[in-house]
Amino acid sequence: MRIILTIFIFLISSGTLFSQLIYKFDIAADVSGCSNVSLQKISKNRQYELIIEINHIDSLPISKEFDLAKYSNCVSIYLNKYPKGNKYIRQICDDVLIINKKVYKPDRFIAKEGKIIISQWNGKDFVISLSINNASLKDKLGKQLKLPFEQFRQITVGWEGG
Repeated sequence: MRIILTIFIFLISSGTLFSQLIYKFDIAADVSGCSNVSLQKISKNRQYELIIEINHIDSLPISKEFDLAKYSNCVSIYLNKYPKGNKYIRQICDDVLIINKKVYKPDRFIAKEGKIIISQWNGKDFVISLSINNASLKDKLGKQLKLPFEQFRQITVGWEGG
């Protein structure tokens, strides 16, 4: 028992056990799209928000896995973490004017590594499907968060469509 406790204390103190958090959105997540190509996924408990912004979508490979680091000028991925009982997240295409004097800045994790597959892009109807694999995100303090897999299926985007 003493050896196990010693190993556990060593792992905690070295940071190897808890150095990287892993997060996965639940099935009931709220998913939407907007603007040129912006995607949003909000967890059921409204504590996590995943945002993907794609610029220059015509420069990206369709139906091929590509490295986020190589296309960082085209794709930005953020995961915002809010406190429990959060009432701050709004839909990305919500035009409703809400005057809220209380502004909350979430803990923001920014993707630095990972793979993306755009499996569908229809620029005529503004519909996109994509998946993110093994994304590694970091906050401003260097804390890491791992997204093993997230998927967006047939999301309508565009200024008029989304």
